[in-house]
Amino acid sequence: MRLVSADRSEEFDQIASATYAAIAAGLPDASGDPAELPALRRAIGRAIGALGASLPPGIEREVLLDRLVLEHAGLGPLEGPLADPEITGILLPRWDRLWVERNGRWERTPLAFRNEAALRVALERLGRRARYDGSHLTVLTPPAVADGLTAAIRRPTRRFIPLIDLIRSAALTDAMAEILRATLPTRANLLLTGPPGAGKTTLLNALLALAGTEERVVTVEDAPELQPHTQHWIRLQALPDDGPSARAALLRAALQMRPDRLVAGNVGAGEAFELLAAAQAGWRGVMAVVRAGSSRAALNRLAIVAAMSAPEITPQIAREMVAGAFTLLAHMTVLPDGRRVVAEIAEITGYQGDAVQIQALFTYNAGKGGHEWAGVAPQFVETDPGAPPLPAFSRLRQAQRR
Repeated sequence: MRLVSADRSEEFDQIASATYAAIAAGLPDASGDPAELPALRRAIGRAIGALGASLPPGIEREVLLDRLVLEHAGLGPLEGPLADPEITGILLPRWDRLWVERNGRWERTPLAFRNEAALRVALERLGRRARYDGSHLTVLTPPAVADGLTAAIRRPTRRFIPLIDLIRSAALTDAMAEILRATLPTRANLLLTGPPGAGKTTLLNALLALAGTEERVVTVEDAPELQPHTQHWIRLQALPDDGPSARAALLRAALQMRPDRLVAGNVGAGEAFELLAAAQAGWRGVMAVVRAGSSRAALNRLAIVAAMSAPEITPQIAREMVAGAFTLLAHMTVLPDGRRVVAEIAEITGYQGDAVQIQALFTYNAGKGGHEWAGVAPQFVETDPGAPPLPAFSRLRQAQRR
């Protein structure tokens, strides 16, 4: 018997699936214990030999063995996408359809599970792993979905992209990067906003890499995504089962560690009030992430979740706290072609007329396909004697005056 197919990548998947289907019934049950893997590998090798099948040129027996071990004891077709640092999302509408998100675009793969039962086993194994590696796993079963078991996996960002590379990719301009970078020596509090997958954590990691290596950094997040380039770093992480009170306690613990820089990822109802209260009390060097579709929506959402976590304050007081907590806001978005860009940089200038006041410094013009300066200088830089020079911004301002 000889196994053949047309496309090389699909060929391997089809050979692996067909081979596994032929030998699965005779294999021992897999407990997940790594010590059992050598014996399992030998058993799979014997089972392949008993089939009497010859492999096409280019399909190595050892590589096939590795795949079948993962199929039986690991996550099957999910192993490859989960090992790819470029993939940030995985969607399985049903057992025989697997989509991945790469660079903001979704694409269907030739990968598929043998049946729904195999997908269910893989998701149970992934659920135990995801609790600790920061992946977010959502599983729906009938009758909530009509076509059988459905799963979505959101993966934390693993790849570090320096700020200079974000400039080269036109995610922002060099003048915009200077203003964001100026929040580090001035210790101005920075709020990063945007929808899921817009690149907020990527930008935050790029900025953290430019902070002083002597800074004591404490991060609070629900997935291990932040990567400060300092040895003086304490990472606090909320687990998926942690409620609002546990997250608030985690934020208070972070403050008690007296960090030079407090970084909060994906601020929610639990810690929002504690974060705003600390910033209002004079805590500087705060960097926080809020999910929202626009900069205005982010400010409103932060005020709402703060009021939810502290019923004793009114919505108006919550909005005033937001206005006094942060100096600068950077909002990110995903363009229709999948590119991630900084859509707006704005200064938070105060509270008036029952609303947080902001002054846009830069915005992204989708019609022109580029960033535009609003003609306004950042006041937090102009008024701080310790602020660094902004040569690119100065050149931009001089060019506008000509």
